[in-house]
Amino acid sequence: MHLDRDLKTSIHGNSGMATVAATTPSIGLGRVPYIDGIRAILALAVVWDHLVDQIWPIYVRHIKVTGMPLAFLWTVQHPNLPALFFLLSGFVLTIPVINNGGALKGGISKFYYTRLVRLFVPYYAAIIFSLILIATLIGQRTGTHWDKSLPVTHVGVVAHILMMHDVYGSDQINHALWTMALETKMCLVFPILIILRARIGGGRLVAASVLLCLPLMRALSGTNFQSLRVEYYPVFCLGILAAEIAFETGTQAFRWQALRAKIGPNWLAAVLSLYLLSTMSAHPWISDYVESVFLGACICFPGMSEFG
Repeated sequence: MHLDRDLKTSIHGNSGMATVAATTPSIGLGRVPYIDGIRAILALAVVWDHLVDQIWPIYVRHIKVTGMPLAFLWTVQHPNLPALFFLLSGFVLTIPVINNGGALKGGISKFYYTRLVRLFVPYYAAIIFSLILIATLIGQRTGTHWDKSLPVTHVGVVAHILMMHDVYGSDQINHALWTMALETKMCLVFPILIILRARIGGGRLVAASVLLCLPLMRALSGTNFQSLRVEYYPVFCLGILAAEIAFETGTQAFRWQALRAKIGPNWLAAVLSLYLLSTMSAHPWISDYVESVFLGACICFPGMSEFG
């Protein structure tokens, strides 16, 4: 059950003492219902994208083609869905950490076991199922988006087994599986990010990830390692920050409460304005980041999301 409780603190500044009252959610370790709804919407959008690409190919082996009716074209011109999924991953993984006083419940080994098992079981099942279909029904190129997954090589199979298919053979077997390699690596570094968050805070963690990952992205461009997609790690860290803003009840709580109270009624207009400006940018990752900020605001600022 979600319970609201009023927290009051005295803040000392140059102008004297001010009392700030804010409402902070008290949440359990269970699921957050509205996040499941957002995930469902994003998942359906991904399914629709792939369905449209098979019926009216937009890209075949990274070559743009034509033939899609204008009536459907607008349905695939939406925010970067993988970026939003990575943001949600950082968000939901951080909620139990905050509930546990800022530490991983059960330690790093338990986190790795429970999280990686949840990822590996459906992932390897999808690989086996895809290989069976390729061997029996869909092993030939059809001139559609599926052609990116063919042919399958031994190197591609080994890379998928080792979760390194974001470096070698990323589109083989099933091109939709590229996100699994990145999600797994994010889970591996998550405990490190939690340690850093405890020392420098979620805001500085996001800033540090941007300063580190964007130059690294440029350095890896044109190499096999550009598929590591390091530009998504700041989005993952942004999800960690969103959970901190929404649910933190420790030493950082009052600062975020004050921010939420100040931005509250105005965050939607501010973020929408940034998003509209980002659409004019020649750099796709700028739009990705602004879209992620928009979703992060939706799940952590008052007015759009109600905790309780």
